[in-house]
Amino acid sequence: MGTAMKQTLMLTVLFALSSAAFADDVPQDVKAHADRHRAMAEAHRKAAEYVDAGKSFKECNAQIEMDCKGLASGPHCGLEM
Repeated sequence: MGTAMKQTLMLTVLFALSSAAFADDVPQDVKAHADRHRAMAEAHRKAAEYVDAGKSFKECNAQIEMDCKGLASGPHCGLEM
């Protein structure tokens, strides 16, 4: 696992833990917004795994388009390809 992947995973875990600690005090719309960010983070994690596995950018782009559909504007979930 590469350094960037480890950092992304650590940030995702820390974010999840911190959001769980304050979950009762957060309005529902804010929780939904945070959930969309978590889904985007998961899509980006999967894209990183594709790149690490040596998949082509065409395959990576197709996967992130599917994983991120409806979460972000643009075809690559906020990534510049």
